[in-house]
Amino acid sequence: TLGRSRLLPNIAVFDIMRRLQDRQRYPEAMALVESLRHNSPDQWREYSFLLASYAQSAELWDLQRQYLHDALEEAPQPGGYAGEDQDP
Repeated sequence: TLGRSRLLPNIAVFDIMRRLQDRQRYPEAMALVESLRHNSPDQWREYSFLLASYAQSAELWDLQRQYLHDALEEAPQPGGYAGEDQDP
């Protein structure tokens, strides 16, 4: 399939998924979602929250809950911001 071929960058796959979702072609869009899980395991948590919205549109509630769980499984720890440009 297109998703498993890894011929397209992830952003192009997301664009195709959005177009499929707009046309209510949810099975095809969800097949691409699963290809992202296999092809980008290191980025899966970053994508999971967005992918939960695709599952919601397809009314795949169990899958939506799983994606939300994946997104929140390792939530950031509370604390102060430790980024750049902090004044002493």
